[in-house]
Amino acid sequence: MISLKTPCEVVSLFRDGRVYPFRFRYYSIESVDYRIVDVEKVNFVRENDRNGLVERTYNVTGRVKRQRNKYDLYQDPRTKSWYILK
Repeated sequence: MISLKTPCEVVSLFRDGRVYPFRFRYYSIESVDYRIVDVEKVNFVRENDRNGLVERTYNVTGRVKRQRNKYDLYQDPRTKSWYILK
């Protein structure tokens, strides 16, 4: 399965010994600007343990102004970079 990854900047929240996304922004090609998304709810977290590197994918509900959308945020375990999966 080939998934498209869009890089994004994430402001994270540290709670109960875990890191959760709080707000993120990404560059939207359709509107040609940066979209700032406020995370309202983390629906679930998928974790894959691959030889000691834990890949985490967060399924979140976010809000851009008045629109609510669901996003999949992926955290790369090697570089600690964040991506939106499409």
